[in-house]
Amino acid sequence: MKTKYLFLLLITVLLSSCEDIETSDLGLNSDWLQFENSSDNMSEGEASMQVPILYSSNENTDGVDVSFTYTATVPNGFTVLPANGMINIPAGEFVGYITVIPEDDAVASDDIIITFSIEGNTAAPLGIAGQGIYNVTTDFRIIEDDCPIEISDFVGTYNVDEIFTGDPDDDATPNAGFGLGDFFGESYQMEAVLDPSDTTGTKLIFTNSPGFNTYFNDGVVVTFITCTKEVIIDDGSPLIAEWNEYEYETSIYSDSDLTITCTGPISTAGPYQFILTKL
Repeated sequence: MKTKYLFLLLITVLLSSCEDIETSDLGLNSDWLQFENSSDNMSEGEASMQVPILYSSNENTDGVDVSFTYTATVPNGFTVLPANGMINIPAGEFVGYITVIPEDDAVASDDIIITFSIEGNTAAPLGIAGQGIYNVTTDFRIIEDDCPIEISDFVGTYNVDEIFTGDPDDDATPNAGFGLGDFFGESYQMEAVLDPSDTTGTKLIFTNSPGFNTYFNDGVVVTFITCTKEVIIDDGSPLIAEWNEYEYETSIYSDSDLTITCTGPISTAGPYQFILTKL
């Protein structure tokens, strides 16, 4: 049986429209196909979302096949299902769904707008009241959730500034800053190059400069988390100088200063911070 809420919705839309729709069969015997919404959106980070197509009819005894096409502002970055461009509204049902699956990458780009259209080779007229005007198409926007970074700006040589304040609860090591370089009698400098396997434009590989002591192990990968301005350094556990793994608690990078800063304790030895500054 035809759902009453659908007709109340459609009549409200028609009465509130600025254009007059001329139709002789707007009533209980009218059949048509339409998109539920003229537009909709989702974030790139969502798993999937459905685009509903409504079938307005007294009954649906045999099921209705509806073909659709789409165009997009870019050809990739998403998947549309069914891939054959045909959905079936099963017998007894009055809504079918196109599924959109976005690709959640780490590349900053523009929003993607997909325009879906119901094709005219179906058994019912198209659009609200079958006029072929309203909700025959719908614009579906996939909202970009990554932020831009010019990763090549961060390629180069880095000075290592560090502060190791020791254990503030230990009178023998007062809270006065010094570096591990001072502690071990070493000096540190790092080189950053693009990660050749990276397709996201967010990763660098760091090695120690020739003639300097080992700070990170050579080949450490630094990933820039662009919207929060954080970094991830090989799962957060780089080896710092001659110390053990360093589980930093906070990280931040600056586009303007070309710096990377990480702060956190080294084991139980107290607070530690390093700043990598591009020279």
